[in-house]
Amino acid sequence: MHNQTENINTLDSIIQHFEKRDAITKLLKQHEIAKIKSVGSVRRYQKDENRSGLLIYGKEEETGRTEKILIDFKLGDPCINQVFDAIYEIGKDCSKRIIMFGGVCKNEVLDPATNDSVVESLIPGMNDYPLNLYLVKLDCNKLETELRSTDLASDFFHTVIFSINDLPSKERFREEEFWEVYYNYEYMRGKDYSSKPEFYGDFSNKFTYGKSDDGYPVEFAIDWFNDGAFLVVTQRSNKKDYLKEFWKTRKDELQQLSQNNETRFTYTPGKFPRIASKVWNFPLKCLVSASNAEKMEFAKVLHSKFLDLYDLYDHKKF
Repeated sequence: MHNQTENINTLDSIIQHFEKRDAITKLLKQHEIAKIKSVGSVRRYQKDENRSGLLIYGKEEETGRTEKILIDFKLGDPCINQVFDAIYEIGKDCSKRIIMFGGVCKNEVLDPATNDSVVESLIPGMNDYPLNLYLVKLDCNKLETELRSTDLASDFFHTVIFSINDLPSKERFREEEFWEVYYNYEYMRGKDYSSKPEFYGDFSNKFTYGKSDDGYPVEFAIDWFNDGAFLVVTQRSNKKDYLKEFWKTRKDELQQLSQNNETRFTYTPGKFPRIASKVWNFPLKCLVSASNAEKMEFAKVLHSKFLDLYDLYDHKKF
């Protein structure tokens, strides 16, 4: 309770500082975010004890047009939810979106979507739409700000500027976040990697996690759609009935991996045979409203089931 009260007090003093019109003007001018001639209304909002923000209305210097600017501040590391809310929720009508972070969060919980590297990797990709997102670090003692460089990934990963009409849906954003951040975190943890997941905001292809070994005739994958999540094994060669033999010898164990023993072997003429085991009925779209803890649990279960499936395959025999 002491940590929560301390966070709220620190957060409140920071937001009070940036409610001042001279502080707003200085921030925007210093980092060349906007040239504001005058600041009109400033409205505060609160997300939780670690995160708060401001909606600022100001007159643009050259055109006189009203700019709506968001400052979303979080104690500790920044998080993907700040970016999501800036784009799709409270900041959806804003022309400039500042994701600010700094200080120490005394009650931060483990979450792979909460760290500066993952947010810094995401912003260049989202600015391809363009969304005018800025990542700013605050020194909470001196109240000085640093614009974090977000250009490192853009040249290599993002070469096309999209229309705002091409902006991915909330569902598509959360889907990519799940695979790139939460599932990859679980994968890296299993491999004992020291690196953290990154999220480059590449929505051009649907992400499917899979594994295939050179020299072996089957491919393992995870698919998640709105009718549920599936573990899938697909044969890649017509030379022998590898998958049929796998099904015959491992059927009971495959069914134990699935929900209500919903496991099927299918063969359609002209296509490779496949085995699909349903893990759960949760639709993919549930990721939009899922908590961070729930997303971590989804990733943990899926990765564990995937490893169990892979271990069932006798590489020497097949």
